[in-house]
Amino acid sequence: MKMKLSLLSKKIFIITGFIILLAISEFNYLSNHPYRQLTRYLRFAHQTAKLKNNYLTFYFLNTATHLRLNELKSQYPDLVFQPPSVNPFANSTKQQKNNYTNILSSLDISLYIDKYYSSLSKSFYQFGLLNIGSDEQSLEQFWKLSILLSPEWSYPHVELANYYLSNHQIELAKQTIDFCNKFFSPKKHCQEFLTTNISQNQPETIGFLETVINSKM
Repeated sequence: MKMKLSLLSKKIFIITGFIILLAISEFNYLSNHPYRQLTRYLRFAHQTAKLKNNYLTFYFLNTATHLRLNELKSQYPDLVFQPPSVNPFANSTKQQKNNYTNILSSLDISLYIDKYYSSLSKSFYQFGLLNIGSDEQSLEQFWKLSILLSPEWSYPHVELANYYLSNHQIELAKQTIDFCNKFFSPKKHCQEFLTTNISQNQPETIGFLETVINSKM
């Protein structure tokens, strides 16, 4: 009997050790491949959104967001990528959270990211759209995050600048364009908006690029 228990203990010890080694190996692999780590959490968010589990969805989404911001810090060491000081999910109603979850559940993970835009950035843009005319503080924070998650994509920069212009916040609109101009790809579009709209004080309808953005993925 004692021999059997001893053998069982050894087996449990070996199996436990093997699992720990696998976990360490997986951790090291993901640490050295942050893109894979990021997409894994985004995939988890996508799967839990389909299951309508808001708590886990936003946990995985927030984790993916912070991983992406850390990734960008290494790509652009001279720029500051700070998430908004206000958590835009904090005061969301249950219905709003359900709406956000519905957006995430429709993500095409295979199109997560390329040089210019990501489905993660697009999701935060769409979250902002849901708050037009109701919770504009959340709209602003979501669109700031949309910019930070894909700074080489011009549309979120222009949308946020237009939001400020529509609210007569000219300096904030110009600051948004100034930040956009730090990146090569969106610079031309942002300069056009500065010349055509901000300089003439001619805002577009808030959310005017929705159709274009939604057609990108």
